[in-house]
Amino acid sequence: MTAQYSTETKPVPLQVRIGGECNPAAKILNDPHLVGAHGTHFDFNGRPDKAFCLLTDRDLHVNMLLRGYYDERTDNAALVVDGKAVHTWIKELGIVWTAGGADHKIRLAARGGKQQERGDGFMKSIEIDGEEIPRMQVGDSVTGAGGLKVEFRGLEKEGPFDVDYYLLTIDGLVSLDLRLRVAHPKLQTPSDAEAHINVGIAELEHTEEIHGVLGQTYRADHTQRAADFQRLIASLHRPISADGAEGKGFLDGTPRSYEASDVLAVDCAYTAYGRARQVMPVQP
Repeated sequence: MTAQYSTETKPVPLQVRIGGECNPAAKILNDPHLVGAHGTHFDFNGRPDKAFCLLTDRDLHVNMLLRGYYDERTDNAALVVDGKAVHTWIKELGIVWTAGGADHKIRLAARGGKQQERGDGFMKSIEIDGEEIPRMQVGDSVTGAGGLKVEFRGLEKEGPFDVDYYLLTIDGLVSLDLRLRVAHPKLQTPSDAEAHINVGIAELEHTEEIHGVLGQTYRADHTQRAADFQRLIASLHRPISADGAEGKGFLDGTPRSYEASDVLAVDCAYTAYGRARQVMPVQP
């Protein structure tokens, strides 16, 4: 697949969002905090250097590759493993989808390193069907096969943080708001500012087979679970938030159930990709 790149760069004004909130109903933010399709908040820390399924359906599969570290300081930690706090962020996003009988893939990676300033941007690379595209500038857009479009919409501020805002759309399947920034200074390391990708699901077409850490919150059976959970929390006069680092009691299975062998692999335990279709798994 040969991607077509726009050469026009449109000026985009700086936008300020109070408190770092974004509009999509379902989203995953920072280290990682998630909001389900019906507003329930929960965490999913996973493990550093592991890929996990964010959502999976017959014609669409989205994985997140987490980076991070283990910390001896455990104060206020959501997840502690072997006496150490686990801090993770989305470093890469891998998307596999089918259109017109063909499978396609895109891989987006946030940069590494200790630089806190935006500089040339927080996106390290974008690969479409195995081809790395030139670095995008604000206002650029890229179109590819299978109804793919990626737009670098602009620069924003979330409090003191610079943010790069991208919009990724796959016709008839999904529209994702992608916002890239560094981690809070207290969670950075001397060698890495922990630049990462925050994801908001702006639009999603799905079947009832949809699953994944965030995808399952769109299922009809999960809708009732969310309603029951929210009634329970409301009765305790607490925020609508699941306790624990892995959505225990709110998500199906265990964290291992969502683990994938690669950010572009469709092999997690709950995968629905290719179901009812005879198709070979997409290889990274």
